[in-house]
Amino acid sequence: MTIHSYPQDGHARPKATADFLKVTTVTLWRWEKTKPDFPKSTRLSERVSVYDAAEIRAWLAAKKIVNQRIKFTVLSLISAIGTESIY
Repeated sequence: MTIHSYPQDGHARPKATADFLKVTTVTLWRWEKTKPDFPKSTRLSERVSVYDAAEIRAWLAAKKIVNQRIKFTVLSLISAIGTESIY
């Protein structure tokens, strides 16, 4: 499964979702239990669970935006500290 073959919407199996996010399926289950903002899977039958691909993509996009903001803030702080004299 490549990033380009992960569906834009509809259902995606846990293995495909894990591959898309570059984690293991165990990590997906752990995130479901420990991260309140992580999309929950839907059970279609006793042995089949799926994720909403659009929800996974939205979660990932939101995570990237937060990480970019943190990176910008850290770089701004480093830049500000670098311009001050330490003497």
